[in-house]
This record gives sequence, C-alpha cells and structure tokens, in this order.
Amino acid sequence: MSRAKQSSPQPAATTSENTLLYGLATVGALASGWAIFLWYQLMVARSGAKPFCGFGDSGDCAALWDAEFAARVHDLTGLPVAGWGVAWGVAATLLPLFALTARPQARAPWLQACRLMGWAAVLGVVGLLVVSAQAGLFCVSCSVTYVLSLAYAGGAIFGLPKSSQAKAWLWTAGALGIAWLALLWPGRSTPKNLERAGQNALTASSNPAGEGEVPSLEEFIAGLDDNLKQGLSDTLAMYRAAPPVEGQPGPRNLVHGNASAPVLITEFTDTLCSHCATLHGNLAYLEATLPGHLFSVDARHFPLDGNCNPHLEIRGAESVRCVAAKARICLAEQGHDTEYSGALYQNQRLLTEQMVYDLASPFTSRESLASCVASPRTEEALASDVEFAWLFEPSGTPLVLVNGRQGNAFGPFLYAMILAGGDADHPAFSVLPPFRPEVLTDPHAGHNH
Repeated sequence: MSRAKQSSPQPAATTSENTLLYGLATVGALASGWAIFLWYQLMVARSGAKPFCGFGDSGDCAALWDAEFAARVHDLTGLPVAGWGVAWGVAATLLPLFALTARPQARAPWLQACRLMGWAAVLGVVGLLVVSAQAGLFCVSCSVTYVLSLAYAGGAIFGLPKSSQAKAWLWTAGALGIAWLALLWPGRSTPKNLERAGQNALTASSNPAGEGEVPSLEEFIAGLDDNLKQGLSDTLAMYRAAPPVEGQPGPRNLVHGNASAPVLITEFTDTLCSHCATLHGNLAYLEATLPGHLFSVDARHFPLDGNCNPHLEIRGAESVRCVAAKARICLAEQGHDTEYSGALYQNQRLLTEQMVYDLASPFTSRESLASCVASPRTEEALASDVEFAWLFEPSGTPLVLVNGRQGNAFGPFLYAMILAGGDADHPAFSVLPPFRPEVLTDPHAGHNH
C-alpha cells in the first residue's frame, strides 16, 4: 500500500512573488478605472460642459486635453491620451494574472513582460510631465494616474526577477495591441477638440482670395462633419439667446474691413490666452480668404490682470498682459496690429516685458513705443476696452461679439455668420441638428476659456 504523497509547502519566495503579482494586477485595474473616468471627463468637456479637472477647481487638465500633443496622439493612433491610459491599465492587469496562471517553469517571460510594462509606465509618465511642463500646465486629476503607474513600475521593476526573455517583448506588445484594438472603436467615436476641428474645417472649406469662389453657406454647412454641425448648432443657439446689451460704443480699432460691412466682429483678448491665439489665427485666415466688404474686425483688449483691469485680481507687481495690451493699442494706430499680435501670440509661453518691446522693433523704436505705452491716451483706450467688455460680464477670454451680440470664437460659427450676412436665422441653418439644451443652462458651456 503506497503512502499518499504530501504536497511540499510553497517556497516563501514564490508566495511573496504571487502576492506582488496580485498587487500589480490590482494597481493596473485601478489605473485603468481612473483612466476610464478621465476619458469620460474628456467626453464631458467635448460636449461643451465643464469637466472635473482636479481636486479644487484646476482647469489645466482640460487645456492639456486640447493641446497639440494630445490632438496628434488622437489623430495618429485613434485613441485619446486617456484611452492609452486605459489600454496600459488593461495590459498591466492581464500580464500579472497570466503570470499567476503559468507553470513555474514557464513564468519567466510573463514576469519580464510585467517589468517591461513598468518601464513603459515610467516612460509614459516622464513624457507626459515633459509635455505638461512645456505647456506650462499641470493636470491634478491626471496625477492619480501618474502615482498608480509609478507604483506599478516600482513593484514590477524592483520586485520581480530580471531575465532575458525574447517572448516577453511579444507578450507585452501583444497585450497592448489587443487592448488598443479593443478600444479603437470608442476611441474613434470620441469627439476631437472642436476648436482644432473648426480650424481644419475653415482650411478645407475656403479658398485664398482670388483663387476660387467663396462657398455658399449651404455648401459650407454640407462640408462639416456631424460633430462640427452640432457645435455650430449649439453656438448659434447661445448667440440667439444672448441678451442685447445697451450702451455699446462704436468700432474703435478696425483692423480689417470697414464700418459699412454687414458683419462686425468685436474681439476682446488677453495676450497670454491660448484660445485668443487660436482666434487670432482664425480671423487672420478669414481676412485672407474672404472679401473685405463682407465683414470687419474691431480688436479690443481685456487683460486678465488687476494691474490694468479693476474687475480682476492683481497677479503681481508687473504685468506682461497689461504692457502687451497697451503696446498692441499703440501698434494698431500705426496699422501693424495683425502682424504684431501674431508675433506676441507665437511667443506667448515665454513672453516677457522685454520681449513685448523687442517684437515691436520691426514697426517702431523702443523709445517711441515706451512713450506711447505710458501715455494717458493709451491708458484711457485700454480702460475703455475693459469697461466695454465688462458690459457682458465675461468669465474669460476671448470674448467675441458679432454685430454687438455675444457670440463665440468657434471658427465655423464666425465663418457661417459672415456668409449669412449676420443673420443667425438664415434658412441654410435649418439643416443643422437641434441644439443641446444644456448649452443654454450650463454657464461653462461653449468653446471659450
């Protein structure tokens, strides 16, 4: 009669390894869940509502989601950055689980694959932090993903044995590839940055002056995708609902067109506002592609600093925003507003007071500009702009008026209103989808920031 074999106790090292693998799978699942939440918040932001952007009220995450890097990732891969967070989290969850189910002698490639996922996490976090630093922004809610990713990396890299396993690269790439394919449909269905899409629509729909006829409003609308049509419908609804404001002064700084044009676009901008830079580019493109008799642009200023804007808090002893606004007023009087403003916006991330004067050197001397900036006349002009803008109680910049009614910086809206001759009830708009009611009730809805 044979004695039953007694199972030998599991080695302590294996038990510790299993515990670590379970921990890694848990961290991966948490990271994936948080990335899904951020992806949902991205959808909220793209719908025109205010997303959850941080613990407190940080808006940096929304700005990062609309940044050039994020847009390129979405365009090239089909997934937004948050979608890649989900893909990494799914793969980081599956690989430790596969390692736990593998036979001891076949476990090494799976363990090495977990280590590779850890290194991928390190590279991803470092890359995103570099992008954030370059943009001058920090996403507080995204930092949860960073912490979870680095926790996974620490456990995998320092807690699992290192080995040279060619299969590990295959398992790592395969896990990420499968996750990417599984998420590709929702990734492609995620609305892209409406502001960026609007810029692309302008480029695709209009022709340089003298190189073809201006499309009709009907043709322009037909060329928009469903997301842009919805954005245009929502923006028109907000424009129609905007109450008329009494006591508005006439145009002061017409940088394009003339006062008899049927459409007057009045812009109030801040030189360090990224969305103001986008508006500047859109208006410059419209000026280059549409006949001058169709619309005019009145460029005004609303610096986001209490040093020259009594409705806001003082940001510091000196203010680039205030100096730049005054310098733009001075250069506009000489007919150089468009070129000079473009130079300021191109350098806005690193803009200093010294640069404000240096960038004006092709148009005027430093002494002349400094004298103009300090003059009471320029102070009065800026104060007039600020008080004019405050009639609309703006929550930020840019503030855009179309024929004296608050509109939006959304490129297709401006283009369509010009083609419609300022008529927000033009019959061509009847083909647009119904506007979403929340855009009229959510004070943060729309496209301005």
